[in-house]
Amino acid sequence: MQQQEPEVVLQDAPTAEAQTDGGGPGGRSTLYSEDVIRKIKHQIKLIWEREKEFNKRTQDDLAKRLGVKQSAVSKLLNNESSHPWTVDKIETFAKFCDVPISEIVKDQALLGYFNGWTGDSIPPERARIEEAKAALKAFLDKHGRDLDEPKLYELAGKLAVRVEGTERSTDIYGREIMQLLISEV
Repeated sequence: MQQQEPEVVLQDAPTAEAQTDGGGPGGRSTLYSEDVIRKIKHQIKLIWEREKEFNKRTQDDLAKRLGVKQSAVSKLLNNESSHPWTVDKIETFAKFCDVPISEIVKDQALLGYFNGWTGDSIPPERARIEEAKAALKAFLDKHGRDLDEPKLYELAGKLAVRVEGTERSTDIYGREIMQLLISEV
């Protein structure tokens, strides 16, 4: 018996009429609005290219993690394809690539689609990641160390998550940077 390929689209994907709340020019975008699908696919493609280059990941690796065939991954990664990424696939991709969901979904209003990403658990905004990156860079400079830009950005994202909800003082950043660097060894 031939194994069927799991469905990639969300079971409760909205109808064309439900693509925006209000249905008009002032309507609010959803994850399944054409413009949002295009932006998400673009961000995922950029992250994926970085993953392939720096972490030597393959579409087969991603397919296994997503629980789909490689051909489904190819469609998802194809910016020309209208296959949308579902909430669970975006979350799995973010974990697989170790990036915050906010790096994929830039519109903060859309982060409410992700279970567990509300209130205090909302992933850090880009400004927080940049702040963490600056703190990490200063720490590394102080200790005569350097990281390439992709690794620095990856660690800054992790650091931003670690210090979210704290006072983010120099002492806290220093302690969290040490723990982060130790966990990365």
